[in-house]
Amino acid sequence: MTKPWKVRTKVCVIDLDGTITQFTHTLNEIGKLKLGAKSTLHKLKSAGFKIIIDTARPQDHSNKVRKYLLFHKVPFDEVRCGLKPASDYYIDDKSIRFTSWKDVFLAISKDNPELRRKINKKD
Repeated sequence: MTKPWKVRTKVCVIDLDGTITQFTHTLNEIGKLKLGAKSTLHKLKSAGFKIIIDTARPQDHSNKVRKYLLFHKVPFDEVRCGLKPASDYYIDDKSIRFTSWKDVFLAISKDNPELRRKINKKD
């Protein structure tokens, strides 16, 4: 007997500084939320995406990052600190170049017709 295909949860791994928040050039603070970040992450979450916040900040910043996201009601499933090496460039076959949250959402929804249907019903 063959096993039915299990539907895999879609996962978005998203950088914190300079993507979700304004870049501050210091580890002592987390910048203000970027326009559209919170609403786009809520749309992705409501469409069933798992959201992982991935930052090059040191591991001991994980509680600070979690508290910030919870305070601002930004949805997430996991925070990963210190696992990503600091770099000037990240090259990945599944990356989306961050220009704006509107462009990110359009790029993700282009490849996910189910996401477009769910979001269009709510808007």
